[in-house]
Amino acid sequence: MTTKREKKVDFERRPVWAEVSLGALKHNLDAIRAFVNPKDEKRKTPRKVLCIVKGNGYGHGGPQVAKALEKFGADWFGVTCTEEGIAVRKAGVKGPVLILTSFVAGEEPHLLKHDLTPVLHRCEQLAVLNRAAARYAKRKPVAFHLK
Repeated sequence: MTTKREKKVDFERRPVWAEVSLGALKHNLDAIRAFVNPKDEKRKTPRKVLCIVKGNGYGHGGPQVAKALEKFGADWFGVTCTEEGIAVRKAGVKGPVLILTSFVAGEEPHLLKHDLTPVLHRCEQLAVLNRAAARYAKRKPVAFHLK
């Protein structure tokens, strides 16, 4: 026998929030940078740190977190898709943004317009990106990450 549910949960109005500590973000970035670039190691150039801000920073405001991390000296930002990369750019982030899951056909002009770096998972994507670069690129060469 089925019964009718009397109360529905209103997920859009749940009393939930997250507080992001900018001090903790800076501390964590500094700790990671110190770990990957030990003081006793002699390197010509320090290793860079890519901060993952995909999925809206796992629900914590990816573009806003990326903007704060950029102020703290983050080198790169990783997002899931072109749309997330554009949101990070619209937040004012100037640093390199890596599109971790690559791109789908038709997104190439947006990648180039917003200076986003796609990951190429398949060799045929290189030809597609190259054609788009010839048509839409503001600067050459166009950056990409080959997986």
